[in-house]
Amino acid sequence: MAVYNITNSSCSKKDHSYKTIAIQTDTSYLDNTVYPNIDTAYCYRVIAYQNPPGQDSSVSNRACAVLPSKVFVPNAFSPLNQDSLNDIWKVSSLSVYNAVGNKIKSFSAKVFNRWGTLVFESDDLNRGWDGKFRGKNLPLDVYLYIIDAEGIDGRQIHLKGNLTIVN
Repeated sequence: MAVYNITNSSCSKKDHSYKTIAIQTDTSYLDNTVYPNIDTAYCYRVIAYQNPPGQDSSVSNRACAVLPSKVFVPNAFSPLNQDSLNDIWKVSSLSVYNAVGNKIKSFSAKVFNRWGTLVFESDDLNRGWDGKFRGKNLPLDVYLYIIDAEGIDGRQIHLKGNLTIVN
């Protein structure tokens, strides 16, 4: 019977240092520890030891699990009514990192008014727009957003759409 030492590593680490996450005799394993941080790709390898330990061993190839990247864009927000609900327009994502956070992939968001004036721009995925331009509230209107992002899976994301400031 063989004993399996299951290890994982965050794929964003340059040194690919692995840590043991399970030691078992079963040949299948479900890693429940990755769910709190689903924006990270994890790499796995298995070291099989002949039983009793100290005998021969074999190390598997590295296998990486990467979640598909997605971007979620709200199409309306209400910054003017001061009810503390939907006061900031903020893009959400899954498996997309921004350059400002020193992660490995990129993100860019731009918002234009109906005359083509750039009223908001950010390369920080964590920064939202408060509906202001040059310190002044913009009117209830429809605006155009353009989002360019690259997911950790290498997917290029290019989105364009309408965004409405509502009351």
